[in-house]
Amino acid sequence: PARATEARKVLKFSFWSAPPRGGRRSRPTAMSSVGARLAALLITATAFAAAPPATCPPDDFDSTDNFDLDTYISKPWYVQQQMEVSYLPASQNRNVRAQYARKQGWSLFRYDLSVYNHAEDLAEPHNSRDAKLCAKVVDALTGKLKVAPCFLPPFLAGPYWVVAYDESEGYALVS
Repeated sequence: PARATEARKVLKFSFWSAPPRGGRRSRPTAMSSVGARLAALLITATAFAAAPPATCPPDDFDSTDNFDLDTYISKPWYVQQQMEVSYLPASQNRNVRAQYARKQGWSLFRYDLSVYNHAEDLAEPHNSRDAKLCAKVVDALTGKLKVAPCFLPPFLAGPYWVVAYDESEGYALVS
């Protein structure tokens, strides 16, 4: 990716001809512009093809172990630091918390947990943004869940991994 960026920077300037004596730039001919763009595309494609494929998560990355799901969901979790995401922009990053509970009774998609997320606008009057979600336990001992709006089936749910957790210290790192 870095090589592709450098290639684009170099070729970006080749789309224009050298300035004449008066200092104004003139457009290159259509043929040279197309040729430069094709060269840029070829160099970019080659750079991406040469880069090793990225995997997410990386092969040596995993979630926590000896996880106690019942203790984890026994009380609300308050966010201390949150990455801005499409469903929770920075402007709604106030008093963000999540409460989990085991689902009682029948569930269409057989989700295991109910998830109640709460956030507020930073600007006054701090309007609430609440969401009711569902979670499927993938692996309780390693803190792996799949979370989605309850109307979606679990195969469309997104991964929720507890990467680090210490009940006595009162923190959890979730990805």
